[in-house]
Amino acid sequence: MNAKTINILAVDDDIVTLELLSVVLEEYTTGQVWAFPKSTAALKALENQGDSIDLVVSDLMMPEKDG
Repeated sequence: MNAKTINILAVDDDIVTLELLSVVLEEYTTGQVWAFPKSTAALKALENQGDSIDLVVSDLMMPEKDG
């Protein structure tokens, strides 16, 4: 499979899931993958890097803020 250049922000409060997701995403893209265990940090990254993020992959139920 050919890798596509796409920048992805991933957020999940389960660290193991987040790490596995990051590994898989990094395998299939030549872009950047940002991974955050807290929704508040992910939102801050979206505010700062929003123009360069192409895709957000989010857990739906998290402690501070839902996806």
